[in-house]
Amino acid sequence: SVRKQMMLKVKFIGATQGVTGSCSWLWHTDSDTQFLVDCGIHQGPHHIEWKNRERFPFNASDIQYVLLTHAHVDHCGLIPKLVAEGFKGWVYCTQATRDAAKELLADAARVSDLYSPENVERIKWHAIDKGEFNWNRILTLDEDLTATFNRGSHALGGCSISVSWARTPGDKLEDFASIHFTGDLGCQTDE
Repeated sequence: SVRKQMMLKVKFIGATQGVTGSCSWLWHTDSDTQFLVDCGIHQGPHHIEWKNRERFPFNASDIQYVLLTHAHVDHCGLIPKLVAEGFKGWVYCTQATRDAAKELLADAARVSDLYSPENVERIKWHAIDKGEFNWNRILTLDEDLTATFNRGSHALGGCSISVSWARTPGDKLEDFASIHFTGDLGCQTDE
């Protein structure tokens, strides 16, 4: 018998023709789970920044999670726009990333017309390192879909994120396929 193949579709939305606007859209088709890794603002000349005003290539209301690598605006700067367009899910990140992002996004709302301060206030944050926490702890997004946050050093609270999924029904966790999002890389030594 042929075993059903399970899929995770990935579309790289931002940071594809430049280094800003980091955003990857992922869709686990079997559970119909849609989520983003980062949702950043495009920075640069006018024709680059104009991308921030374009519609997302997905329905914001269908997105269930944003997995955030760190608080720099080129990784988190369009989350309030996502909220304005219907996102009601949770943003998963570290406490330090959450705290810095709240400040950066509130400031951006005061000087930009992309979104309002109310959109920033409506973001639902979930700090992955609150309570009993250790790096590499598996966060279950769905029965056959997980995310693991790994320590990073690009910015305070920054991390890389591994997304794993079952390839066929009944796969054990060690048999899952995975994709790794580094965010931005930083030095891992004290030198």
